[in-house]
Amino acid sequence: MKLTEPNINDKLKCGEGEFAYIIFFVWPDCSGVKYTRHTAGLRAFGAHLRLLRKQRDLSQEQLAWKADLELSQISRIERGVISAGLSQIFKIARALEIHPRDLFDFEMPPE
Repeated sequence: MKLTEPNINDKLKCGEGEFAYIIFFVWPDCSGVKYTRHTAGLRAFGAHLRLLRKQRDLSQEQLAWKADLELSQISRIERGVISAGLSQIFKIARALEIHPRDLFDFEMPPE
């Protein structure tokens, strides 16, 4: 299936005398898109986060409160169930009073 070009005649009336064009593309079957997940890396990151948290005598609940995150998020990140987004990384680093790069100072396991 090919991408379809937007049809310039597909207009949507917004207000009196104003028009907005509806631009859309039809993508081919996306079943071939591969979702990649580095499970070993996520677990290593989580184990390192757990170590940093425990070095500061913080419970998961205390870290979650200081970072303004949900307790379940901290738990899932530490277990390698989910990957932390950049905003979460920044919040966790601030809560631990470290630079964000310190969260990545761990040995990567072999793939």
